[in-house]
Amino acid sequence: MERAEASLKRRLLIIDAGERTYRLATLRVGSLPHDEREDYFTLHGEALCQYMLRRDPTSLIVARGPLMFMAGNKATVGYVSPLTGVPHYSFVGGRAAAQLFALGVDAIVLTGRGDGEHYLVISGRAPEVDVRFARANALPGGQRAAFYHLVACELGGDPGTGSVFALGEGARYGYRSANLGIDGIYHAGRGGAGLVFARFTRAMVLRGEVPDRARFFASLGTSTSFARNPNREAMDRLNAYTARLSGMTGGTVVKLHATGSCDRDDRTLPAYNARQVGYELADLGGRRFLAATRDGHTGCQWCPVDCRHWHWVEAEYAPDGQDRFLDDFEPTYAIFAMLGLRPADDSFAARVALWQEVNRRLFVPLEQLGCDVIDI
Repeated sequence: MERAEASLKRRLLIIDAGERTYRLATLRVGSLPHDEREDYFTLHGEALCQYMLRRDPTSLIVARGPLMFMAGNKATVGYVSPLTGVPHYSFVGGRAAAQLFALGVDAIVLTGRGDGEHYLVISGRAPEVDVRFARANALPGGQRAAFYHLVACELGGDPGTGSVFALGEGARYGYRSANLGIDGIYHAGRGGAGLVFARFTRAMVLRGEVPDRARFFASLGTSTSFARNPNREAMDRLNAYTARLSGMTGGTVVKLHATGSCDRDDRTLPAYNARQVGYELADLGGRRFLAATRDGHTGCQWCPVDCRHWHWVEAEYAPDGQDRFLDDFEPTYAIFAMLGLRPADDSFAARVALWQEVNRRLFVPLEQLGCDVIDI
């Protein structure tokens, strides 16, 4: 009965950026007034964002899903896009979903109109949650630089103890598709989440208190084995069905090689587009190039798949002068294939040199602006 009752409640942290006030609210799902065409049986994630946007289209909502301990959990950022004028939902990795659970809330709702001179620090665990409006005068303008600054100032230098939402100068100056950076390397993307977020605050730090898992699950009447290891029931299937993604033939930038060098006459995207523009640099996702330029694999918070490659890039704003970048298919395709960038010659060394130059002159400054490379 306790578990059923808990599943019918959604706890919200509602922050008015203009008034600099906050309050906790509880939605009782079974008794919510709604249009007969709306079904909120599972009022989490995108559905919860949608429900709140119907009530206040000017707000921005960060919501989590119901399976808080599952691998690869993502948060949903819901807002009305300044580009299209319709609701947009960005699904983003990092530690945001985990920190929402640690804070004891299902969603954070930002309302009102901020002054652009403060950022939020949300800590504790509901009902003892605290929201601090901190002065942002020392916050760097670059999105990546702001992330590292907040990790140092608010998380004691350990990014694993919280989650950081940060903006670049693109959002502050009104770029309509500016993104919202989450934990440095993840982004709520091209619908303009950054521009909407900038109405409320310059940044947001989540710093919750993780409950004891065994006690948490025991309080819901679940099995003790599941309480000891919440992922146990799903781990075998995850390992079986996602093993390919964590290898050299899966992931994101590997698509460059898998689609760009494809000889089959299929009309699927992006393979067809790749061949149409002349994908001479398809081997940027090939085994040899990855081995020479990438430093490892990673995945979303708690995810065992590790489908994404990452590498270090020199950056004066980052600790030890190095920032970590994830490889994505779309920005790499946009830069190399769509812009037609070519190395000085066809040697392997020239290709590596071009890749390094693109990182330094394009990816770093655009990431600092808080804009998706493919949009720019």
